[in-house]
Amino acid sequence: MTKRKKSILMAVLMMVAMSLTPCKAQEANVSIKGKLTNVPDSLYLYIVEFDNQRGSTTARGVMAKGELSFEFKTRINTPHLATIRNHEIGFKPLHLMWIEPGTQVRITGDGLDYSTWKIESNVKAQQNENRFREATQKEESKRHQLNMEICRLEELYGKAQDQREIKQKLIELSKQSDSIFYTTKERVLPLLEELPVDEAWMLRLFDNSQTKEMSPHRRKNLIALSQRMSEEQKSSYFGRAIITNLNLPQSVTIGQEIPNIVLKDTLGNPHRLQELQGKYLLLDFWSSACAPCIKSLPELKEIAEAFKDNLTIVSISSDPETAWKRASRKYSLTGYNWNDLQGSNGIFAQFGIEGTPTYLLLSPDGKLIGKETGYKYGFLFKFVKETIAGLKKVRKE
Repeated sequence: MTKRKKSILMAVLMMVAMSLTPCKAQEANVSIKGKLTNVPDSLYLYIVEFDNQRGSTTARGVMAKGELSFEFKTRINTPHLATIRNHEIGFKPLHLMWIEPGTQVRITGDGLDYSTWKIESNVKAQQNENRFREATQKEESKRHQLNMEICRLEELYGKAQDQREIKQKLIELSKQSDSIFYTTKERVLPLLEELPVDEAWMLRLFDNSQTKEMSPHRRKNLIALSQRMSEEQKSSYFGRAIITNLNLPQSVTIGQEIPNIVLKDTLGNPHRLQELQGKYLLLDFWSSACAPCIKSLPELKEIAEAFKDNLTIVSISSDPETAWKRASRKYSLTGYNWNDLQGSNGIFAQFGIEGTPTYLLLSPDGKLIGKETGYKYGFLFKFVKETIAGLKKVRKE
């Protein structure tokens, strides 16, 4: 081969190599701009990205003269959900927008009720998302108002001398919020039959597949909807979760024995809950992205010490392996710290766990005797003490 031919060949190869090299910095940029009226200046808002079900705070922005601006790089290469948060004023999780590398989002709205905000984006999944948001806007607006009131009462709760009335009101409002949440699931069912199947569609079907005490008729309808997914979509994270949820036996209820499930410790050794029978078991279902889960760790240690003679605590994570092991080191989780590495598709689904933190209490003979969801200091200790005392009383009688 002549020198000239060699130089031409090298030039061609270099051009091919350059064309195959992705421009990562450019592709990873995400821009979210907002023009909001009747929203206070200096209000901090946070972007939370969800990698499947695991959320992490990506960026922080501040309102200035009605303008909101987020510029950040996403590490997730596929279309994924993102929300805007500020727990201090009641901004809790809400389906809002879909982003991917290169996304440009424009938000316009009036006031803090973000169920009414208009979201414009160059991500295809946003088109379906906006249809779902329109169908559920009335319910989500009610949930927003309830969350704002819950946030206000929670602040009063910590300062009040007599907390009983506030606690009861918080319980009532939480029940109303949960009821509205399940109504939103019903609202999207007709759209699941009509709209094309994409990431937003699959997330809504996933939400519906988690409905408690599902009737045979509802399960049949959801299974029929799941058949609209392609084989590739069925093999995705949410596709597998949907199929698992719709084909599980009914989740464990109070008085039933726990299923025989294999879990692993951080070294990869297999374990079963049955090997710990003989003492009460407190199962702590958690995720490293769940702030209340982390806040509960000191009280869990207090409970372990107070009931060390007849209670064992088992932490069960839904995190991917790397995130789980990293969090285990960070928070010095020793003792029984297990994971089936199936996210929400394994033991979480079989126990009917819909959110973290969730705490299950098992009797020494392996039966479910109590369940508590959410965390506020003192509630967990009381839950364990009163449930065990109640069971002992029943057995004596």
